[in-house]
Amino acid sequence: MNVTENYGLQKPDDSILVSPDPFNENADVIDALLKTLSDGQEDYQAELAAVMSSLSLPAGSSLADVLQYIIDNSGSDMPAVIPISMGGTGATTQAAAYNALTHMGGGDAQGLDLNTITQPGFYGVSGGSTNKPTGAAAGNMLVLPYRLTGGIYPIQLFFDHKSYEVIDVWVRINQGGNDNWKSWNKLASQADLTAKATLLKGTATLPFSSWTNQVSSNGYYYKDVAIAGLLATDMPKVGIVKTGTNAASDALIQDAWNCIAMAESMAGVIRFKARTLPLVNVPFQWEVTR
Repeated sequence: MNVTENYGLQKPDDSILVSPDPFNENADVIDALLKTLSDGQEDYQAELAAVMSSLSLPAGSSLADVLQYIIDNSGSDMPAVIPISMGGTGATTQAAAYNALTHMGGGDAQGLDLNTITQPGFYGVSGGSTNKPTGAAAGNMLVLPYRLTGGIYPIQLFFDHKSYEVIDVWVRINQGGNDNWKSWNKLASQADLTAKATLLKGTATLPFSSWTNQVSSNGYYYKDVAIAGLLATDMPKVGIVKTGTNAASDALIQDAWNCIAMAESMAGVIRFKARTLPLVNVPFQWEVTR
C-alpha cells in the first residue's frame, strides 16, 4: 500500500477492498500530531506569561511589548537593538526614540574629543565637543565599522542639524589610532541638491581670414574667437548655425566647418584649430553648463 512522504499516512488504491482500518490509523496519526502542536503552543504561551510576569507587564502583553520593555530599561552598554517604533512627532515619542538609539553601544559625547570615539554606536554631540567638522555646531554622530583591505576601521558620520529643514552631513575614516583620522568630507547638503546649474550660451562667427600659422611646429592653423566670460576650465559645446533658407550657402558653411579639427576653451576665447583653412565665415553657437 502506498503511504504519504512525510507522516506515512496510508493511501489505499483501487485494487483492494476498502476497509476502515487505514482511515482509522491515519486519524490516529493526525490526532497525535495536532496534540503535539497544541502542547507546544501552550508551552510557548506559558513561557511568555512567565517572562511578562517577571517584568511586571500586564497580562495579554505581546512579544513586541516585551522587546520594547527591554529597550526602555537597558543600560548604554546594551548591544545593538533597533527600537520597535520610531514614528511620531510628540516630545515624549522623540525622546524615547533618541534614548533607544543611544542604547546601540553609543551614548553622550557632549564636550568630548571626537578623535577618541571609535566604538560603533549613536552619539549626541554638543558645541563643546572638539575635532568636529569645520563649521559644524552641534548634532548627532553615528560610528560604524568599515571594511578596507588590511582590516576593519571605524567611520564617523556627523549630522549637524542647523534646523529641522537643513541638515549638513560629514564623513571621515580612521585607519588606526586617535591621531590617524582622515579629514572630514562634507557630503551633499540640501542646498547643494537643490542648487540649479547655470547655463551660458550665445552665438559668434569664426572668420575665414587672419588665421595664425603653426603648421611648421604642430601641423595646425589656429584662430581665437572672443567669448565674454568663458573660463579656461569650461567645456563648451559648439555647433554651426546654417541659414536653413539657402542650400548653396549652407553647403559652403558645412564645407568650411569640416576643415575644423578641434576647439579648445581658454580664458575669454575659444581657439579653433584647422589643418586646412576654411574659405567662408562660419556662424556658430556655443553653450556652457556650470
